[in-house]
Amino acid sequence: MLFYYAIVAATPAAEPSLLMKIALKFETWKLAFSEWAKFSDRELHVSLGLLVFFLTMAVFRRPMRSVWPWLAVVLFEGINEYLGMVLTGTWNWPDTKLDILFTLLWPTLFFAAARIGVIPRE
Repeated sequence: MLFYYAIVAATPAAEPSLLMKIALKFETWKLAFSEWAKFSDRELHVSLGLLVFFLTMAVFRRPMRSVWPWLAVVLFEGINEYLGMVLTGTWNWPDTKLDILFTLLWPTLFFAAARIGVIPRE
């Protein structure tokens, strides 16, 4: 029996999948940035949501009323939450719902305000 445990302990662990490596790298980057900027998890979601929204507008030269910058934030947040699920192995729905809310809140408000004309078109 002792010999069996020695063999099991000496057996190398399986190589993590590419998706797991990506998720680990992304999480490491997020935590390092969060520590450097002294941001809480919620502040990080708000900031990155706005960053993706405005960068998409600038890079693709789209106005705030265009749906594309908002969809870029939705895509970014979906990938972020999926990679978090890959790391933990399960969805943490209460936390996931709050992360989605904090990430999409300001981009959605800016997008809606531009669409209805509260924010000038030019």
